[in-house]
Amino acid sequence: MFGAPFGRSVLVAVLCICCAQTFVDGSSNTMGFAPAIAAALDAYVGSSTEAAVVAEIRKITDSAHVPQPSQPASPPVFAKHKNASTWFPQPAWLRKREQKRKERGRRGEREEREEREERERKARHKQALIDLIKSHRLRFHEERKAQTERANRI
Repeated sequence: MFGAPFGRSVLVAVLCICCAQTFVDGSSNTMGFAPAIAAALDAYVGSSTEAAVVAEIRKITDSAHVPQPSQPASPPVFAKHKNASTWFPQPAWLRKREQKRKERGRRGEREEREEREERERKARHKQALIDLIKSHRLRFHEERKAQTERANRI
């Protein structure tokens, strides 16, 4: 529990039960836990009084706390991986799904570009038709004007 051997972990569990039931609400007396807990405490701590149990708990928790070496002034900066979960390998099905999304994205970009080029081509074709019609109309009016001038000369 606290990085201690198995015996101490068992004691900590017993002490937690003891504190929770014996000292708080006294339900261990009515349920019959008190004699067993008291016997376990007497065997390990040497006393079943609240002060002795609390002192043993403090002793265990204080001894289990190992001071950490001093940290550097600033934490090291790690390069952020493009995948947020770098601790576990990515499952194949998830990798395939992401690849399909990327392909769909590329396909979407390609389709948008093709649609834009198609619109531009249609606009150029429409403008070419307009220019052709204008040139024919201009030529028709010029020919009509020339015919009326010839007719007026005669």
